[in-house]
Amino acid sequence: MILFPLDNIDIDEIENWTNILKELGKLIPYSFQKKDYYYIKNFHKHQSLRSPGKPELPLPKWIEYIPNPKPYQSGGYIINYEIMPGEYEGIQTVGNVDEALYKGNGDHKEALEEPQENHKDTVRKPYGYHSPTNKNKKENKNIELEKDNIYSPAKKEQDSASEKIPYAEIVDYLNQKCGTQYRNSTKKTQELIRARWNEGFKLEAFKTVIDKKSTEWLNDENAKYLRPVTLFGTKFESYLNQLTAKNKSSPGKTNVINFDKNMTPEEQEEYYRSKGYR
Repeated sequence: MILFPLDNIDIDEIENWTNILKELGKLIPYSFQKKDYYYIKNFHKHQSLRSPGKPELPLPKWIEYIPNPKPYQSGGYIINYEIMPGEYEGIQTVGNVDEALYKGNGDHKEALEEPQENHKDTVRKPYGYHSPTNKNKKENKNIELEKDNIYSPAKKEQDSASEKIPYAEIVDYLNQKCGTQYRNSTKKTQELIRARWNEGFKLEAFKTVIDKKSTEWLNDENAKYLRPVTLFGTKFESYLNQLTAKNKSSPGKTNVINFDKNMTPEEQEEYYRSKGYR
């Protein structure tokens, strides 16, 4: 199989972009029977699946497949946005779903509490309809972008109740080291900093990560990754624990060492000396 435009990318790049999409909330991870899956956020909202077939993979807990009781006809899906991660409300149906199955049924949420296994019904002559029933009825096409930048009051109250997170000091330090102009008020940046802060990493840890990665990336093609979404994302602890060393040929310069994970301590020491580190 040939894929275009034939970009030469490696697994690390794929992992990096996957992590970025997760941090942006565009990919929502979920697990079923100890296996990990991703749900593309709002896929069912923006795709007109008029004749959906039965699922081939386990579904996340906020989606339920409803088989059609009539023979040879397609079923449909019920998407409950009230239990999907994010700040959304409402229930949407996709395909051929009898609204009586969920309308006024207070027990339906409980039916969606676990990921669903594949259904064994047969679909031969599918047809159906797309019937969005979102409670808020907002038709503004930019609603997703707006909601992505809104925090719930509970999160804001949690910040004020706990110790104050120095968003400004962290972002200002990044800008000073890298010559960038990121704003400390950006919602996504605050979300990432808050996540790492709640994991126990404090101001000095943020500065250390910025120091190490700016030393490594500032003057090469990776300089584009000197940004909050990369530095403060899921690899933060890995960046924090990255080894550094002094360079003999340039006394004032610090080098970041990326040892091969398969190297023995003796091989690491030999590599260390061969590069002129003291």
